[in-house]
Amino acid sequence: MSAEGQEGVIVQCGSSVRVLQSDGNNATEVDASNAIEAPASAPPATDEENSLEAAVRLELPPNFTIEEIYDPEDELLELTCCELKQMPVRLLEALPNLQTLLLRQNPVALKSGEGLAPITALQSLTHLDLYETELENITGVQSLVRLRHLDLSYNGLRSFRDVQPLTQLEQLYLVRNKITSMDETLLSLPELTLLEFGHNRIKEIENLDNCTKLDSLWLGKNKITKLAGLQQLTSLRQLSMQSNRIVKIEGLSALVGLKELYLSHNGIERIEGLDALVNLTVLDLAGNLIPHIENVECLQSLEDFWFNDNKLFENLDEIEKLAVCPKISTIYLYGTQAWTSAGTALRSRVKALIPNIQQIDDH
Repeated sequence: MSAEGQEGVIVQCGSSVRVLQSDGNNATEVDASNAIEAPASAPPATDEENSLEAAVRLELPPNFTIEEIYDPEDELLELTCCELKQMPVRLLEALPNLQTLLLRQNPVALKSGEGLAPITALQSLTHLDLYETELENITGVQSLVRLRHLDLSYNGLRSFRDVQPLTQLEQLYLVRNKITSMDETLLSLPELTLLEFGHNRIKEIENLDNCTKLDSLWLGKNKITKLAGLQQLTSLRQLSMQSNRIVKIEGLSALVGLKELYLSHNGIERIEGLDALVNLTVLDLAGNLIPHIENVECLQSLEDFWFNDNKLFENLDEIEKLAVCPKISTIYLYGTQAWTSAGTALRSRVKALIPNIQQIDDH
């Protein structure tokens, strides 16, 4: 069998291939058997790959692929908002070394008969996200003793005691549940660096004595009436107590490293109790009942002062007391009587009183 080429004739004899090349006068025969390669075939799929693909096909909605949801390098499975009708049992069984599991916004799956049971076998898991899954209990999570990050926000939990054995936890999110107290479970979590209890029903700050590594504590939108129980938190950098029932600034003397303090929308009547906060950069006192600016001379690191919606504040000249804070650059004053009275002259007056200011309200 032969075929004409641009520079000769290709002749195949059995398994050998020869090319007759011609320059118009002489013909030369060349053995080209090794020059033609068979098309490379893809390596056969492993049993693990077949198992994963089958699980995805059987347990996930159409159009999902294993490549989209699973990162083998980081051992991460991303199932956020996948509209799962049940827990992907086969898929989880095929990934025994999984380290990160993101199941947020899959309420139907988590309310199915299996609950958290399929997850409990994942003993290498360090990061678990169950945000907004309508959980009312977390039975079984206590077996995941290697967890360092756990997000249980936006559920219906009344208790978090099942996390007590998770002594390696570093970040715990419990936003918007139905929790009424910071119970003794916290005493078993000495590695915590972030604790988020926002939007619950907590009335008292307590049981933080062993949480000495805490860097961020978020307790906004609760029913807390007093700043207390914080003495051991010398590593704290962020404290949020917004929208509680606090009437006095106190109990902060041990927080010498604090950088951000959020106390907006409480019932605070006076600026006080800040003497130890020499490293504070952000002070949020918006939406309180404070008539005067005072006791701010110690805030030598202050950059942002949020004082908007303090309707009792009338004398704009009092902001000059902030001029002793050498790093001050931002101030919020809208919603105060002083802001209303100053009218269009507000910006020029503020700049005259605090020469270093760069931002006034949102401008």
